[in-house]
Amino acid sequence: FVADEAEVKGVQITLTNWSKGSDGIQLAFANLVKEFNGLQMALANVARDSGVFQIGILNFARQNSECVQLGLLNFNDGFLPFFPIFNLSL
Repeated sequence: FVADEAEVKGVQITLTNWSKGSDGIQLAFANLVKEFNGLQMALANVARDSGVFQIGILNFARQNSECVQLGLLNFNDGFLPFFPIFNLSL
């Protein structure tokens, strides 16, 4: 479990990633991050204010997000707020 108010850069591999900001790669059961740039791989991915590539069962990207999502359920604030399998927000 990573819970951090500071920004994290690099690779995070844990059960749950929870951080204020991060750049790099997150591999976990669940990724929860406020500001993120990079790759998230987990069962559930949540990112806000991000430039992200998400792979998981549930993917959420909110607000100022530029993202590519691959997963069963994909949610973002782009042209298609919800789309299964693949979603894109620019």
